[in-house]
Formats: sequence, C-alpha cells, structure tokens
Amino acid sequence: MTRRSDAWLGRLAGAAFLAAMVGCATAPVGTRGGTAPPFPSPLSGPGHPPASERARNHIDRGWRALLAGRLDEASHRAVQAGNTPAARLLSLQAKAVEDPGGSLDGLHDLVETQPEYASAWITLSFAAEKAGEEHAALTAAHRAAELWGSRRWIQRAAGLEDRWVGSRLAQASSALEAGDAEQAIRLARATLAADPGNRRAILLLARAELDAGRTETALAELRRLKGDPDALLLEGRIAEQGERWTNAMELYQQLPDTDPRKNPALERVKQRWRIANLPGYVQAAIRSPSLTRGQLAVLLGNLLPELLSIPVGDVPLISDIVDLPSQREIVAVVAAGLMRADPIEHTFAPQRRVTAADARKILDAALLRTGRPAPRWCQGTTRQPGCFLLSDPPTGQQVTSVLMSTEEGAFHE
Repeated sequence: MTRRSDAWLGRLAGAAFLAAMVGCATAPVGTRGGTAPPFPSPLSGPGHPPASERARNHIDRGWRALLAGRLDEASHRAVQAGNTPAARLLSLQAKAVEDPGGSLDGLHDLVETQPEYASAWITLSFAAEKAGEEHAALTAAHRAAELWGSRRWIQRAAGLEDRWVGSRLAQASSALEAGDAEQAIRLARATLAADPGNRRAILLLARAELDAGRTETALAELRRLKGDPDALLLEGRIAEQGERWTNAMELYQQLPDTDPRKNPALERVKQRWRIANLPGYVQAAIRSPSLTRGQLAVLLGNLLPELLSIPVGDVPLISDIVDLPSQREIVAVVAAGLMRADPIEHTFAPQRRVTAADARKILDAALLRTGRPAPRWCQGTTRQPGCFLLSDPPTGQQVTSVLMSTEEGAFHE
C-alpha cells in the first residue's frame, strides 16, 4: 500500500471519528462553520493560556483546518504557532481524531501543567472515552464541568456518570436480588473501573462476593471503606456468622453513637455471645431438631433468666429429673406454673416431645409472667415477615429466636 493510500485511510478514519461524535456536540465558541469536533477550540472557554497574535492566527487557521478534516494542515499550523499550551492542544486534538489512545499521554501532561484549561480537559475526556479509558474520561468530564459550567459540559459529565456508574449499579443491584451474584460482581467491578472508590459499588460488590461464598474477598473489599458505617455493619455480620463475637462487638463499637443501628447490633451480639457461652446441655437444647419438655424448660430458664429469680414456695419432689443438669430450670418453670409435673407420679416426663400448640401457650405465659412483649404468631403453616412460625414439634432454634426477640434492645430481623 502506498503512502498516499495510508494518508487517505487516516483521513477517512478521522472523518468517521468526527461523524460519530457530531451527535453529542454543538458548534463550539470560535468556530466558523464546518463539522464541529466533539471538543472546543484551543482558544475558547475558561482558562486558556495567553498567546501572541501570531500564535493565535496559526491556531485559528489550524482549528478551521481541523473542522474541515485536514488533519495534516492542523498539525502543521500547531507547529507554526510555537511552543504554547494552545498550540500543543491543537496538535493533540488533531492526533486524537486519528488515534485517541495515542493522544492520552500528551493530554494528561497538558492538564497537569495547565489545570485550569477547560478545553484541554474536555479534549482529554472525549479522547479517553473513545479509547475506552472510562475513569480518565469521567474524571476529565467532571473537571471540565467544574471549570466551564455550561449546560453542555455539565450534561456530558452527568451522562457519563449515569452510563458508567448509576445504570451499572442499578443493574448490579437487580442482578443480586435475582440471585445472580456473578453478574452483580461483573457490573460492580465495571463501575469501579470507571469510578474507583465508589462506596455503593464496593458495598454491593462485597455483598455479591458473600453471596458467591467468597467471604475473604468480601472482607478485603469492605476494608477499603475503613470507618464507613455500612461497611462496619456488614463486616460485623460476617464476624457474627463466624461466631467471632468479640470481633463483631469491636466493629459495632466503631459505629457513631448517633447511628440508630449501633445499639441494636451490640445487643444482638451480646445475646449471642451469652448463648454461645452457656453450658453444653443448653447448647444441645438450642440445636435440638425436635424440642422435648426438658429442653423447653432449659431454654426458658436460660433465655428468660428472670424466671430463676422469681420467689417460689415449696415444690414437690420430681423423681425423674433428680440426676439431670437441667433440674434447676425444670423446677423453676414448674414453680412458676408454666409447665406441670404429674401430681400423682411426681414425674415431669422431660424426654416427651413438645407440640407446637403447647409451646406457643407456654411461651405466651412465660413472656407475660416476665413482663416481656408477646410474640406475633404466624397464621397457618407459612412463615411471613414479622411473625414466628413453630414446626410440630418445634425446634430449639425456633424457640430461641422467639425468646431472643423479646429482650430489651433486641434486634428484629
């Protein structure tokens, strides 16, 4: 292929670039007809450095050549204008038309030395967008809007922000809600490529990584938001799931005192820490898949400790609990009238399974006796938000959840 053919193809590519961008650009200040490029003249807008009359003349002619697609002439005029910021920008604009990526280093250098030069920032934004450098394009667009507060540049920055940040975050959130954690991760990471440090994207990414089972990756993301309340709460939740109660309390303590979520979170962890340190027979009751009468008494006595301090009269000997570690709790619930022992056989039947109906009745009476609010029971066999459902027989965890929810300051799911 001849040099003339190469030049012709270069001009054709440049014309295609201009044509593609015309739809998002209006004629900038200082142009005289022709097809407007997506960036303004080097001599227009706020912050353009001063130039001599001779330099301005060459830059103006070079700009008109650029408008007409004569890129070589525009570059030649930039050289004739001398070593000035406006001349450098004209040269870089001509290069950006043919090779957006190749112009980026020069544009970055120019805005670094001329940070108030709005036209340079705008050119950098468009070249970076065309080259696929979203972060550079978005950063430059925002800076240009600050310097040159016209509606056009403000709308451009807002449009890029919506396309690369707002829309992606909305899609990522929807994907996570739909159970597609991997899609949410891809979109959150794409958002962070355009806007590194975006807290919403980091939080969403951490949640998606958790859903994907990558806890350590999620924690690494959250630690980028050191001190952020939402990050502390999520990191605390992870610590709770790992039963690292002290770690969870330390994280929640860092929340501002004005954060309404602080005290409920601390109370919840204290509850769970206390339960985790209860004796083995209590832990067995909590984990029981089908609660017995003895295990229900154990949960009532340990999760409603007020029952153990209620003064009671004489309690008849109950023969089948003498050697049980739960003897104290069983005696307390019988003395409080919450559960009955057989008055003839003097037995409690601690191994008998509890029905859901009996458990609800006993729990209501126990909470009333200790001055705590009664739970709202679900109607039917389907659990709904805000109510408690017991299987038949109930599990230890179901009863534990009911009793924990009634503590002062308890956190309600």
